Amino acid sequence: MVELSFTDKAPNKICDYIYDLASTFNRFYHDNKIISEENNDKKASWVNLISLTMKVLETGLELLGIETPERM
Repeated sequence: MVELSFTDKAPNKICDYIYDLASTFNRFYHDNKIISEENNDKKASWVNLISLTMKVLETGLELLGIETPERM
C-alpha cells in the first residue's frame, strides 16, 4: 500500500488502509474475549496479532506525519 500510495502520489490510500485495518481489528477485538481465552496457544497468537496490528497502524500514521498516543 505504501508503494502504491507513493507511485500514485496519493497519501489518502494509506489513510484508507489504516482506517480499514483499525475497523477490522475493532470488530475482531469486540468479538473475541482475549484476556479470558482458555486456550493459551490461541491467546498467544491473538496477542501477537494485536502487537503486529499496532505496529502497522503506528507505521502508517508515522508515514502520514501523525503522532500516536502512547496509551488509549
